[in-house]
Amino acid sequence: MIKTYIQFITEKKEQEVGKKLIDDYGVHKIFTVNGEKVRDLTKGDEEFGLCSSHPYFPNLIPKNEIWIEDDVKEDEKEMLIHSELYKLKLISNGEDKWDAYHKAEKQEKKLRERSKSKGAHKTDEKADDKIYVKEWGKIKSEDLTVWLVDAEKVRNKYKTDFLEGGNGWVYKWVPNNEIWIENGLKEKEIPFIILHEFVEKTFMKEDKMKYDDAHCIAAKVEWSKRPNSFNKNDAEELTEKKALSIGNKYKNIK
Repeated sequence: MIKTYIQFITEKKEQEVGKKLIDDYGVHKIFTVNGEKVRDLTKGDEEFGLCSSHPYFPNLIPKNEIWIEDDVKEDEKEMLIHSELYKLKLISNGEDKWDAYHKAEKQEKKLRERSKSKGAHKTDEKADDKIYVKEWGKIKSEDLTVWLVDAEKVRNKYKTDFLEGGNGWVYKWVPNNEIWIENGLKEKEIPFIILHEFVEKTFMKEDKMKYDDAHCIAAKVEWSKRPNSFNKNDAEELTEKKALSIGNKYKNIK
């Protein structure tokens, strides 16, 4: 097959920046690159730093790829990748890319704060009634109630990093038999957030895993099912056995 000029230039750029595949989240491939060489490569790419994706560097980074500098420390790498995935999710839902950028900055800060969680569930008591908006459904195997909650009231009352969803193994004030989902999310997205929270909770509970590691596995599981291969019925039929089986595929992938 004869390569086009664009293919040739693209491959040449990738070789020059030392592009190396290290991971994937569903359709999104994660590559490390030499940041200095990226910035030196072409005019317009000199703003590349730490981690980015196609919407922000459309002439450099292919679609469904995330590039991260190869000298970023391992502990920070996951935070940056999850922040980039959050931007891409917001953009796919119709957000302006710069609005997504600023929201992701806040989300990354919250992820860093949440990483301090030691992962011990604390309470069986329901929260203030004003927190709850309505019951969304139940995960039958664990008798877990999924509640849509007023996220602003959650953040105001507990002064916390609550965003999109939460479970009692991360947040001591979420009851053990509940998963909280931020009210206002699109209905089709809620099952994916529930899947994430349930997998995260299961690995922290059953595998005695730290939050950072459990969150990483949960994110991989969530992205493996997006955008449309998981629904409300699937969420309500979740079991710890299913969660461990799906999550174990990603357990040793870094």
